[in-house]
Formats: sequence, structure tokens, C-alpha cells
Amino acid sequence: MFEIFKFVYVVVIFLSLYILSIEVGGALIECEIDLDCPKSYIKLWDRNYAHRCVNNICEWVKKPRIY
Repeated sequence: MFEIFKFVYVVVIFLSLYILSIEVGGALIECEIDLDCPKSYIKLWDRNYAHRCVNNICEWVKKPRIY
């Protein structure tokens, strides 16, 4: 009985996380140039990634490594 309860509990948690990730990740920001795209509030994130205007939509692009 307890195993069934635990299984249902885990399934509910994973389904809620999945639904939340779909709703949060769906926002598209329109742009004309790179400056129209917002900066990240996470300081370490800007070190490796940048917003770029690709086909009039802001997308995260990984910056090339400079050795």
C-alpha cells in the first residue's frame, strides 16, 4: 500500500514539474538587432552565453571559447 502511495506521489511531482517547464520555456521575444534582447540577471551565465537576434527572435547563443 505504501509503495503505491509513494509511486503516485512521485508521478504527481514529475508531472507538475514537466507542465511548469513547458509553460515557462515558451516565451519568445521579438527583436530587430542584438541590443533589443534582454541581458540575463545571472552574472555567471553572461560569461558563457549571450542573447542574439536570430530571425527576429532572441535566442541564447553560446559564446566561443578563447584560449
